[in-house]
Amino acid sequence: MKLLICTQAVDVGDSDLGFFVRWIEEFARRCEKVVVICLREGTHSLPHNVTIIPLGAEGRTQRAGEFISLAWTLRNDYDAVFVHMNPEYVIAAGLLWRLMHKRIALWYTHKAVNLRLRLASVIADMIFTASKESFRLRTDKLRVMGHGIDTDFFSPDPRTAREDWLLSVGRLMKSKRHDLAIRLAAREGRALRIAGEGPERVRLENLAHELHASVRFLGGLTQAQLRDEYRRAAYFIHTSETGSLDKVVLEALACGLPVRTNDPALKMLENEDPAYVREHHSLQRLIPALIDILRAPRVLFLFPTSREKMAARVRKGEEADTALRGLNHIPGARYATIGEYSKGTFAAFFLARAPRALQALFLVPRLLRYDFIVAQDDLLLGYIVSRCARVLGLKTRWLYLAMNSSVVMRRHAAHPMRRALLVSFWKSYFRIVCLSSEQADDFVRFGIPRERLALIPLGIDAQFFSLSGPEDEGSYVASVGRDAGRDYATLFQTAERIPHPFSVIAGRSNIPSGTRIPTNVSVRYDRSYVEVRDLYAHARLVVIASKDAGARDGSDCSGQTVVLDALAAGKAVIATRLPWIGDYFVPGEDLVVVEPNDPDALARAVEELWQDGTKRARLAASGRAKVFARYTTPRFAQSLLGLMSPPV
Repeated sequence: MKLLICTQAVDVGDSDLGFFVRWIEEFARRCEKVVVICLREGTHSLPHNVTIIPLGAEGRTQRAGEFISLAWTLRNDYDAVFVHMNPEYVIAAGLLWRLMHKRIALWYTHKAVNLRLRLASVIADMIFTASKESFRLRTDKLRVMGHGIDTDFFSPDPRTAREDWLLSVGRLMKSKRHDLAIRLAAREGRALRIAGEGPERVRLENLAHELHASVRFLGGLTQAQLRDEYRRAAYFIHTSETGSLDKVVLEALACGLPVRTNDPALKMLENEDPAYVREHHSLQRLIPALIDILRAPRVLFLFPTSREKMAARVRKGEEADTALRGLNHIPGARYATIGEYSKGTFAAFFLARAPRALQALFLVPRLLRYDFIVAQDDLLLGYIVSRCARVLGLKTRWLYLAMNSSVVMRRHAAHPMRRALLVSFWKSYFRIVCLSSEQADDFVRFGIPRERLALIPLGIDAQFFSLSGPEDEGSYVASVGRDAGRDYATLFQTAERIPHPFSVIAGRSNIPSGTRIPTNVSVRYDRSYVEVRDLYAHARLVVIASKDAGARDGSDCSGQTVVLDALAAGKAVIATRLPWIGDYFVPGEDLVVVEPNDPDALARAVEELWQDGTKRARLAASGRAKVFARYTTPRFAQSLLGLMSPPV
C-alpha cells in the first residue's frame, strides 16, 4: 500500500506535534511507500521509504494551489490519503481525490465543530477519532479507534526515582483549567510543574504568585523531555474540561505515573496502569488497525427496497438480519436503494415519477466510487456499472446474488434476444454468487463461464431464532413462507388427511381469495419476525411445502430461508425435495424430505414425526448444529469478503 499523509509539522522537537513523527514511522513499517505533505519540516530521522514535502508557498491561497498541484502530480505515488487534524487539506483536494478514486481518511480529535469540519466530513470517506467525546459531529463515517500512544517510548523506568512534586500537562488555555491544579497544589503545600505553552501563561503565573504556590512553568517540551517528567513526578493532575480523553493522561499512565482527575468519566483511569494503555491505546495497535481499514474494500449493498427501518429493527433485536445479506457483518459496508440518491435534491420530484431504469442511472456515479457492489437485482444497472468501470479504468466490481436466476432462465430461454441480453449482463459481472450447485449448473448450461460463478451457502440470523429455556413439544404443525414457489395447495390437502392442527404464516398472494382452507388450519398473513419466531417456539414440527424444481415462479431455492430459520429454532423440519437441500443437509439425518405434489406422502411423514419424539429431537439437534456451524449471516459475509481482493 502507498499512502499520502497530510499534516502540519514533521519535527521531533515540536512540543505539540513531535509525537506524530513516530506515527509516520509506524505507517512506513507497514506501507510500501509513504509521502508526507506538511507545512513545516524540522528534525527527524525517518525510513528511506518516506518522502517529506513541505509546502513552500506564502499565503493560504498560494499554499492551497501548491497542495492541489502536488496532489495531482504525485497521484501515482499513493493509493489512499490520511489527513491528520487539518480538515482544510480535505476541503482543498478532496474533490480531486474523489475523482481519482483515492480513499480519504481524516483523523480528528477536538471538541470544536466548525464549517470546515462539516465540509470535510461530507467529502471524506471515513473519519477516525480517539474517543466518542473527541468528535462532536454526528456522522456514520466515524470510527472510534483509541489514542495512539507510543508505549515503547512512554514506559516506566525503574531506575528513575519518583519525587514529591505534582505534574500538569497541556496547552495553557482556559479549557485545560491549569488554575485548578495550581489551587490544589497550594492547598496541599506541594510543588507543581506545568508543561505547556499558551495564551494563559501570564494569568496563571499571577495566580500562582497570589496563592504563594510553588509552581514551575516548563514551557513547551519535546517528547523526550515530557517522558522524563512523567517518570519523575509523584502524581499527574488532570483538570481539563474539554470533555474528552486527553492523550497526556494516557502518556502519564503508560509511564506508570498515578493519575488524579476531576472528570467523573475518567475516574476509572485512576486505578489503571501501563498495561491498560498498551491494550487499548497503543500506537503499535492503532496503526495496523488504521491500515487494515484503509486497505479494506469499499462495499455497497444495493437493495430493491429500503432497508432503513429493517436495519433499525435489527439493531433493536426485533428482526432477523437475514435480508441484509451480511451487510451488518462487513465493517464499513454501506447500502443504497434505487431512487434514494435523489432524495432532498431539486430533481427529486421529477425522478420520483420517472421509470425505475432512469432512476437507476442517477446512481451510476455514486456506485463507481465503490470497489464492490453487492446486488440481487438490477441486471441492466449492473451491466452499465461494470462496463463504465472497465472503460474508465476503475476498480468497481459487481457481485450479483442469484436469488431467482434459474426461474428467469426458464422464462426467457426460448426468446433468442432476451437470452442474449441476459448472457451479456451476467458475463459483465465480476462474480455471480450462487446459493446452490443447481443454480451454478443452470448458469453454465446458459452459457456463463464457471469461473465467473461462486457457490456460497445462504446465511441466516441463527441467533435470532435460537430458542432459550425449556424445550416446548408444541401443539401444532407450523408452516411459514411468502415465496411464490410455496405450495400451500399441497399443504392444505395434507392437513385434510390428518387430525393435527396447522398454524400458517403466509403472504396474501400465496393463498388466492376463495381458496378452501381446512378447519384444522389457521392462517395469518404478513406477520413480524418476532411473531414467526414465537410460532416456531411453540410448534411440534415445521413443514415447508414447495412447488417442484421446474416451477416458473418463486425463488430458485424455495423454502431455503424458512428451513434454516426453523432448524436454528431447534425444530424438526419436513420439506419438499428440491436440489438445493442436498447441498446443505443430509435427508433423514438433518431433516425429512418428501417428493413434491404428494399430499399422501407428506401426511405420512407428518404423522410419523408427530408421534416420534426421539426422532424429532435427533433431527432438530443435527439440523440446528449444522445451521450454526455453516449457514449464518456472519459466515455468509466472510465468504463474500473472500471474493473481494483488497483494491489497494
